Amino acid sequence: MLKEAEKAAANIEREFHLPYPSHLLPAEIREVVSAAVSVVNCPEELAVQSVLNTLSVCIGAFHDATAFRKGGTQPVTLAQAGSAISGDRKSSVDNTVLKGIRQAAAELNDAAKKNSDEPSS
Repeated sequence: MLKEAEKAAANIEREFHLPYPSHLLPAEIREVVSAAVSVVNCPEELAVQSVLNTLSVCIGAFHDATAFRKGGTQPVTLAQAGSAISGDRKSSVDNTVLKGIRQAAAELNDAAKKNSDEPSS
């Protein structure tokens, strides 16, 4: 009975929700979102959230924003909490979007480790 209730709730939620306004995103971000949706087969909203969160992590180290409440500046970050209907594959899209970032970070770590192991002249 619980499974039937979950299925009914999912159908109602999907029937009445408005689509994410992805047309407002820059073309490059829309391309990444589309790629994630096609790979993971997830709702566009989940892919948008993952892509925007990943971008904020990537640029946070290089761009600061003025903090209105605290004053001063701090790194640009985007923190979102998302909930997904069971089976919507939130973790799968997060892993897909972060795959390249994790690979680049591993390569940077390997290069840094190699440089620290080399004797200085």
